[in-house]
Amino acid sequence: MKTSHAALLVLGALGTLKADVVFQQPSVWNGNGEQVGDGFTDEESTAMTGFQTYDNFSLGSGGTINQVSWVGLYINGSIFLNEPPNTTSWDIDIYANNSGSPGSLRSDTSLTTAQVTSQTLGTGIFGGVTFTMFEFTAGIPAFDAAPGTTYWFSPFSHNPDESAKFIWVQGTGGDGSSFQNRLTLGTASGAGLVGGDRAFSLSDVPEPSAILLLGTVIALAIFMQKRTYKRS
Repeated sequence: MKTSHAALLVLGALGTLKADVVFQQPSVWNGNGEQVGDGFTDEESTAMTGFQTYDNFSLGSGGTINQVSWVGLYINGSIFLNEPPNTTSWDIDIYANNSGSPGSLRSDTSLTTAQVTSQTLGTGIFGGVTFTMFEFTAGIPAFDAAPGTTYWFSPFSHNPDESAKFIWVQGTGGDGSSFQNRLTLGTASGAGLVGGDRAFSLSDVPEPSAILLLGTVIALAIFMQKRTYKRS
């Protein structure tokens, strides 16, 4: 009975440490050969031209965000064809809201491609052409979102050229719109709302130190139970 109680303690404690998805807009694409909906360019080349796309979110009760995921594809910059990823680095940005558009930068995390997990999801149809779908996941420094406050999220790809542009695909469950800036020599030369939500999720993942501390507490609890059992 004492051993079973210890096992339940372990399972219950570990359950409290699992990743908590605090916000999610799933992709409208739901399997091989399915439509991906609309998509918007979210990348800048070394020539500092391109587009940056954002989507808003709000956490009703507030919460901590330290992991983000987003879904997209890569398209040839000259002809409408599938391309492999060519992102060299990502900027994972969170902005304040400014009257319905992205405002001041609240969190900026620059990551190499090696620091971002890439998962191939399958194939989807975009503009009548078959593309490879990718999900990217990255850890960021903990960002504490205030309750009921609107923010804007942008996973911004940096590419060497226009041979393969990152396209952030459509999600569902938001307010039905996103925001996009046109970039010319690194400066926004045109901006405005665009249709459709983007596909992304925001999570609160336990820090390794918390997992280590919990493991130590559990090990001590089991040890003390074994000592008590031997004495009885």
